[in-house]
Amino acid sequence: MLGVLMTLIALPGMARAEGIEVNEARIEYQDGGFDLAASFDFDLPPPLEDALNKGISLYFVVDFQLTRPRWYWFDEKPVNASRSVRLSYHPLTRQYRVSTGGLQLPFMRLKGALQFIQRVRGWRVFERSMVKPGETYQAEARMRLAGSGACFTASWRASSYSSRWCW
Repeated sequence: MLGVLMTLIALPGMARAEGIEVNEARIEYQDGGFDLAASFDFDLPPPLEDALNKGISLYFVVDFQLTRPRWYWFDEKPVNASRSVRLSYHPLTRQYRVSTGGLQLPFMRLKGALQFIQRVRGWRVFERSMVKPGETYQAEARMRLAGSGACFTASWRASSYSSRWCW
């Protein structure tokens, strides 16, 4: 179980809708724990890009949940983790900044900052001791834009559909 990685290409048959989409999500075993590796795809609609360039920070949140289905009781949810990423623009230096945890990275172009946000790698979501060998689990990953919907347009989804897979 631990050596096998299951990959799900999320929603392959759906027509592309505007908003956040999950391209890929998988769990990788590394050094006694499991890391999430995921890629998302989105373009900021003009109202959000305009708000960002006027000094409003955008907060993207990646949610991960691990569930063990049980026929006799409610499903067990041993892991429920979230990671927030802040995107801001600094007009004095004309740089976009991506902040997550204690890490702050500058980008000259919005495209580079968005590409960094869209690719999640090396995020430790749970340790090996949190899962029972031989059991089947369902993993779920999604990205959403946190905050008020004042800048959202009706045609833009502020959250991806969840990508679910068993392993």
